[in-house]
Amino acid sequence: MKLNRRQLLQLAAASAISQQSWGAINTSPAIAGMPTDDYKAIVCVFLLGGNDSWNLLVPTADEQKTGQGKGYQTYNKRRADVAVKQTALDLPLNNGKLAIATAGDNPYLAANKIANNAASYLKGVYPIDNHHWGINGCAPELADLWRNNQLAWTVNTGVLAQPITRSSLASTQKPLFLGAHNQQIRELASADALQKHKSGWAGRLADHWQVGQKGGINNQHLFGLNIAIGGSSPIIAAANAPELVLPAGKPLTMAGMSGNKANAEYMAEAWNQVLNAERRGLWQGLLSERNQNAYKLSAMLSERWNSTNNYKDISGSYGEPLFDLPEQGIVGLEQNIGSQLTKKLETVARLIEIGKQDGIKRQVFVVTLGGFDTHANQADRHPLLIRELSIALGKFQKAMDAQQLAEQVTLFTQSDFGRTLSPNASGTDHAWGGNQLVMGGAVKAQVIGQMPDLGETSEDMVPDPRGRIIPTLAAEQTTAALLQWFGLGLKEIVDLLPLITNFSGALFIEGLNCQDTLGAI
Repeated sequence: MKLNRRQLLQLAAASAISQQSWGAINTSPAIAGMPTDDYKAIVCVFLLGGNDSWNLLVPTADEQKTGQGKGYQTYNKRRADVAVKQTALDLPLNNGKLAIATAGDNPYLAANKIANNAASYLKGVYPIDNHHWGINGCAPELADLWRNNQLAWTVNTGVLAQPITRSSLASTQKPLFLGAHNQQIRELASADALQKHKSGWAGRLADHWQVGQKGGINNQHLFGLNIAIGGSSPIIAAANAPELVLPAGKPLTMAGMSGNKANAEYMAEAWNQVLNAERRGLWQGLLSERNQNAYKLSAMLSERWNSTNNYKDISGSYGEPLFDLPEQGIVGLEQNIGSQLTKKLETVARLIEIGKQDGIKRQVFVVTLGGFDTHANQADRHPLLIRELSIALGKFQKAMDAQQLAEQVTLFTQSDFGRTLSPNASGTDHAWGGNQLVMGGAVKAQVIGQMPDLGETSEDMVPDPRGRIIPTLAAEQTTAALLQWFGLGLKEIVDLLPLITNFSGALFIEGLNCQDTLGAI
């Protein structure tokens, strides 16, 4: 891809780091919580539109054992036409590994029949957690990650200002603008349901670690700390630290300045002379600095990109090259799945490899997958999204395993909000609480949080016959656990997450060594 003038200015503005070298790291012990001797990365996959996660992680327990409203019977009744069946599916395994080779091997696809989205989507689940929950049959890679002890689920989580129930709705402070896409995205990004902060939690972390400054973390590396792939994200918005936005796929190159041709070398030299010309005024100086950084970043990525791992010896679930999509139709649906998330996570994998080679200590990545606002035709649209998510996450984890970074890279999902239990015609409407996942070699297979009572009049439900579930876990409790894994102390976490002390304790995720609680402060 070539940069036009407008794209060049945008890329220049995204990189405020003036250091020419991207090599040695010199961290300062004076900054609290700054890592000194290891590498870790957090990857946030944001599911835009409000994922109907009650059909991704399905409550399958028998209500005679778990209590009325806390099992499959109530779920099935309230979900009606969009209820996933309780049928237990088996993962296709070969020598203990997920081995889907052809469409006929798909456990959710009826043999010798044309694939059908709705039939595959609603057919059944892969049982987990002693059959209390099930992963949708359209996500065998996620079920395999659970079986490999690399996947955890957070149940009924969402934006919260403080703990709340049906009885306290009128008297307890609620998040602002519940149900509004843009406002809920902003509150998740800022980890602030009351919208007192304009910056994102990762942006505040970068400011805290003085990213972009001499002596700060990552020592003015061209990557900084935070990178959004495919588009900007409010999660990385900062007061002072640089925010880097890169496209998915091959890195941007400046028009006329790439390759080994004499003309390209001439153009690059001329551009350098322009950038190094005498600066007149603050604006010209700032613009020149940003353009220099953009050029250095483009040159560095062009040089390093093709030397990163191509994963030739690793294949996806269907035998395809790791970061290629399976052939159309083989995934067991009527249409082929999208490629945007796979391409974005391939880009993240390459940037992680470069960052690790350069001695970077911490990285935060944000990628998005859109299309989850399923007001209509959910049974046709949602399975394609689940398959894309499942396949892309499975590929990414294989890449981290290959880089021997499985325990040093943790991925988690967020989404605007959950959706109503009861369908709205052929889809579902905006709601509140939902289910999210945490993935990587540092986590353990577990379901975190309590199964809500799905009964219409229970304390876990907003007074609404459509079924809006009140979250019992705040989204930033997951963020707090990840920040503690990142190396921050409890005091620093409280400084970064302003409402976290409203909750009883930091979220415990087994394997991340997040055992301290906020009560210790």
